Amino acid sequence: MKFLAILRTLERDFQLVVDTVIDINTHLISTENLRAPEDATETFHILGEAKILPMEFVEKFSPVAGMRNIVVHDYEKVDVEKMINDIKKDIGQFGEYAVYVDDFLKKIA
Repeated sequence: MKFLAILRTLERDFQLVVDTVIDINTHLISTENLRAPEDATETFHILGEAKILPMEFVEKFSPVAGMRNIVVHDYEKVDVEKMINDIKKDIGQFGEYAVYVDDFLKKIA
């Protein structure tokens, strides 16, 4: 039972962090008058096209939106072990994202 509670907490925290990132993307797209995204993943690509995020980073980071959808909507069965390993391996990308956004905001301030 304890493992399930920890897993649900991990899933929810992951969802909230990714939701926040997507909200930031959407806000930047709006304030910079960029084209409207079709979906959450595209928000990353639009910011890459606008040189707000490096495209190389966009390619490796944007799949978090799809993983968030799987976790939230249970579109397919989540491979828990893979999810945990991916989060451990790639957690630094969220910090990298924050640095890119901060650098952009400093340029326009």
